[in-house]
Amino acid sequence: MKIESPRASLDFNRNIAPENFDFWNAGNRCLQNARYQLRTLWLFTYSDLKTILIPSLFFASITTLSGPGLTTTPYRPALCSLLIRVPHMVVWLWLTLLLVDISNQRHTKSILEDRINKPWRPLPAGRLSASDARRLLFAGIPFVLITTMVFLPQGFPITVIAIIGSHFYNDLGGADENILVRNLMNAAAITCFGAGAARVALGKEIGLNNDAYKWLGIIAAIVTTTMQVQDMEDQEGDLARGRVTIPLLIGDVLARYTIAISISIWSVLCPFYWDVITSGYILPGFVGFTIAMRTLKIRTLQADKLNWKAWNVWIMILYLLPIWNMTATFVKECFRDVCDSMFHF
Repeated sequence: MKIESPRASLDFNRNIAPENFDFWNAGNRCLQNARYQLRTLWLFTYSDLKTILIPSLFFASITTLSGPGLTTTPYRPALCSLLIRVPHMVVWLWLTLLLVDISNQRHTKSILEDRINKPWRPLPAGRLSASDARRLLFAGIPFVLITTMVFLPQGFPITVIAIIGSHFYNDLGGADENILVRNLMNAAAITCFGAGAARVALGKEIGLNNDAYKWLGIIAAIVTTTMQVQDMEDQEGDLARGRVTIPLLIGDVLARYTIAISISIWSVLCPFYWDVITSGYILPGFVGFTIAMRTLKIRTLQADKLNWKAWNVWIMILYLLPIWNMTATFVKECFRDVCDSMFHF
């Protein structure tokens, strides 16, 4: 019987795990690659955080806090119960938004537009190819559908609607069909994300009531008639890809007047619809009229970019209106209690 020497055994192990293999550097390279890929996913959604994720999260929170105002529950929930649901809303919003954004940004015309308007996005920046994006979308759709169906079932129907709508908008050319179709589809997307986030926040036992759906319809009308504020900063890229937008169709000056007039009208109509107290007219009116005047008077690219950001703030202020009177009463009572405690002897 042949017995191997200890030295022979050591030599054999050395052949399996070479001394020059650096596990530390290999681990660092894996971490760097993971960070790179995660940043790529983040960049797909970055520009829509202010447009979709944050406003939708805000809308869902206000809707939940409204209690019987916009939901089927007779009670107003505690703030802590809403905070527990915030991570669920963020995860659902971001995963669904990721699918929509990959679908939107992977086409040749979209890449051409983004090279001009948003060169930091993953495809024009060369972080991945259009084929890679298609494969990522192919893998991402079943992953997101399974994740939402198992862990966030209240948002699952809206995720399916978002995927179908994204196919119509991007793959079937809905974004380039005509101005009305494009604005209507953008309005549908914004209201669907808001409704989906609200459903996730409310859970399986509570739903949206008829007033909520009427309010969503009004929001869709607001977006449809004011969404061209986004197109003002993207005119060069839209022209390069051949997309027809309101400023390119009727001219920069007339487009600015449509923005100023529609925002000013909605800034008054929405507080009137919710029958808010006087203070409820001041904030949306001030922000809305400011955007209107800036749009007409300051006609630079940087000003248009700021106006688009301000539009997202304005729409969130409108989201506050259903609970404006309730909030004002609560603040007034808290102020009165503080004053009574300070001056009570």
